[in-house]
Amino acid sequence: RTYCVEDDMCNTDMYGTCDSGEGRRGWSQFDGNVSVDCSNNGQITYTLLNDIPFSSYEAIILDDGITFDGNNKTITHSGSGNWPGLFTFTKKDYKINVNIKNVTIDLGGKKLGYGQGSILGNSAFNWDNGGDFANYNITIENCHVQNGSMNNYCGGIVGQGFCSNSDSEGSIVNCSNSCKVSGKYCGGICASNCGKYGKLEVRSCWNTGPLKNAGTNGGIMGYNTGSNNNTKHVFVFNCYNTGELGNNSGGICATANNTGSRIMILNCYSTCELGDLNNASYSFGGIVAARNSTFQPYVLYCDVYCDATYTEETEDQIVSRNGYRSISGIDHLN
Repeated sequence: RTYCVEDDMCNTDMYGTCDSGEGRRGWSQFDGNVSVDCSNNGQITYTLLNDIPFSSYEAIILDDGITFDGNNKTITHSGSGNWPGLFTFTKKDYKINVNIKNVTIDLGGKKLGYGQGSILGNSAFNWDNGGDFANYNITIENCHVQNGSMNNYCGGIVGQGFCSNSDSEGSIVNCSNSCKVSGKYCGGICASNCGKYGKLEVRSCWNTGPLKNAGTNGGIMGYNTGSNNNTKHVFVFNCYNTGELGNNSGGICATANNTGSRIMILNCYSTCELGDLNNASYSFGGIVAARNSTFQPYVLYCDVYCDATYTEETEDQIVSRNGYRSISGIDHLN
């Protein structure tokens, strides 16, 4: 049976009147199209039953204990504006535990909103004054975005500041982007400033969207990737990019510029056109585009299958214009 969807379904009458209000924001888009399971000790699981259009101009607010299972259905953006992200958080004084899985977002030929992701929007509050980040433990699995493009600071799956609270942990698994990365400081999966203080794992994800004619983008991870927290790290495993690169872009990671940031990239590959690596004004990278002066990302067992013009002196730019720590299998250049 389907119900009117409330954000606290397991604590209220499931046959309620679907009152309006912030707690109701966006959920009405699912009315008649989800099943609701409240049998797991107050945890709520919403399962999408049909492909649906979605015209909301505000992302849906998530709270603790929610699982959203898209059931391999597609949600198509039918509004006239930029996509705000399917879900978001409000500022809480407690940690939120959430799972999102098995859904495709079709942008309907439109753009992601500034700093947003298709599944999860911007995780930062009060960004201009130093930033305060949502605190959550979140898993996003088997989610995909297609048929659109990106504004600045966007991520195909999650928006900027993802897992940047020092207590946050996030996992993104088997997700993909095929949208054009037309803005700057974007990532095919994660936006800018992701994993800044928290723990983040991105595994078995891929990007096929072109990064051409844009700058400082990454096929998987966007600008300023990496944790500043000595006890937390960003891990990128078993991912790949086939999107064509633009200036200052990396096949897997755009930049790892957070001071002291920690990121490991393992068993990833990129097939792309790098261009002329002898040109000092460019900062391409088949794996990582650039790093800061005090940090080199760990890049292990990664392959690059790219067309490039380079000399022996510039061969290290295949991985990163500014160097790398360890690399295996970069001898596959065309």
